[in-house]
Amino acid sequence: MSNKIALEKRQPRYSLEQANSMLGLIRDVIGQLQDAAAVSDAESDQLAFFEKRKASVGRAEFDDEFEDVRSDLLSTRNVHRQCLEELQSLSVSIDPEDFTHVDIAGSLDGKPIVWCWRTDEPNITHWHLIGQGLADRRSI
Repeated sequence: MSNKIALEKRQPRYSLEQANSMLGLIRDVIGQLQDAAAVSDAESDQLAFFEKRKASVGRAEFDDEFEDVRSDLLSTRNVHRQCLEELQSLSVSIDPEDFTHVDIAGSLDGKPIVWCWRTDEPNITHWHLIGQGLADRRSI
């Protein structure tokens, strides 16, 4: 996928058993990412409202609220960044647009591959070669 955060070749590679054992943690981090994305969207909408309101009224009556929301948005974006960094430290790549397709750096028969997991699946049941995507996944 073009939007996916790339897995680096030097990152650890996991066996299928190891990758499956990480799914609970990965689900938790993805949940935090989804929450942060929803909050970020709402905060961005609030900022746009305050900017539009301030422009139309021409007064600084919204300055305090604007700064509060701006600060909250920066904090939320920091949480989002930290979640992505945590996944990357685990050799996990996720599509940052929809959070449903997860790639985990793996090894199969001694060769580097990518374990391909969709968040609606209970376990990892597919893999693909490095550089390929969801359409190229193969059953284990």
